[in-house]
Amino acid sequence: CPGRLAVCSSRHADAVTEVLALRPHLDHHLQRRPNAEWRSVVHDGNDDSVTRLLLPRDPHWQAGAAVTPAHRDAFVAGLGFGLDDFQARAIDAIDAGRNVLVSAPTGSGKTLIANYGISRALQENVRAFYTTPLKALSNQKFAELGHLFGIENVGLLTGDTSIQRDAPIVVMTTEVLRNMLLSDAGRVRDLGLVVMDEVHYLQDPFRGGVWEEVIILTPSEVRFIALSATIANAPFVGEWLGEVRGPTSVI
Repeated sequence: CPGRLAVCSSRHADAVTEVLALRPHLDHHLQRRPNAEWRSVVHDGNDDSVTRLLLPRDPHWQAGAAVTPAHRDAFVAGLGFGLDDFQARAIDAIDAGRNVLVSAPTGSGKTLIANYGISRALQENVRAFYTTPLKALSNQKFAELGHLFGIENVGLLTGDTSIQRDAPIVVMTTEVLRNMLLSDAGRVRDLGLVVMDEVHYLQDPFRGGVWEEVIILTPSEVRFIALSATIANAPFVGEWLGEVRGPTSVI
């Protein structure tokens, strides 16, 4: 494999390139912006060249949300405890409209950051997707988020389960989102946030390409909150996310 953050088979590269060529963002997300950028994101697996994909940017994508400071104050007050420094910095980045990569030990409070981002998405009247690598973890997050935000507001999509797929918050395996982006892009029309749990799967030699395709193919104005307890090279991954998704804070 020429690089852990490369789509190393020509089959993957051809598929991604074909999708972007045949499903322009006018169809992908009803975007009508004529300007686009060429950005190097996918290795073709054959030589040292890099396939350049045409990915339109939203010039206002990081303008921030129409959410008042009172929302953050109410969220923090409802916790019953103060924020740790890394949580406060991550929330600052979210409030600034940036993508966030959080690398912190298990049990340190990464989930709080995701919950804040989801609460903002609801206030912005956009949808939030929470992706996990495992069905069991998706089922667990479905129950947790249903308890926090109301079961009527949370859906679940795995390979064998479909519950309220049009809900404002949908928990799903990462493969489900990848397939949605490739074949059912209309379902991401109102998407504003993707929480990508266990983002260190990017480095998995067998499944990492799925995580890459999700990050590359998701419409450019959608913000990402990426979480991991075990990612070993967070600054490098954050730099790559910044190249692909726009301004990214590594916490």
